[in-house]
Amino acid sequence: MSVEIVEGDIFEPPVNVIIHSTDCFHGMRESKFSGEIASRFPETSEADGKTMDGDYSKLGTFSVAKIKDSENLKFIVNLYAQFEKEKKGTRQVNYEALYRGLESFRDMIIEAEEHVLVVAVPFGMCCGDGGGNWKIVKEVLDDVFMDSVLSMKVYKKE
Repeated sequence: MSVEIVEGDIFEPPVNVIIHSTDCFHGMRESKFSGEIASRFPETSEADGKTMDGDYSKLGTFSVAKIKDSENLKFIVNLYAQFEKEKKGTRQVNYEALYRGLESFRDMIIEAEEHVLVVAVPFGMCCGDGGGNWKIVKEVLDDVFMDSVLSMKVYKKE
């Protein structure tokens, strides 16, 4: 399947899994989108908190929070794609870590035979606080999910 850009609310059906990027220092609440995730779903901060704070080896890995009180949304993936907390005006996202993390997630879901209908990422993932280039991030998404059985959607707010 291909990566599709859609307008709408990433927190509404049919999304089953949300992937967002974060740093290796438990900095979710300091980021705009990750902060919203952490506020809405405390399970994500709990999953992040079970990882080692400031551990460089987290780059390219992820933690997964199972969402308890939702009929449709099942998991949120904290993808560790940047090491440091934001430094204004500099690129913090590590594109190789982004690629490895997305690839590992894709393979894990397929191997587990989870019945995930729609995997979603926010438009501009890694590009705000992470300082990344959307064109590069979109190319990574396309490359990782192009031949996948998973449906990958990029959600833009209306």
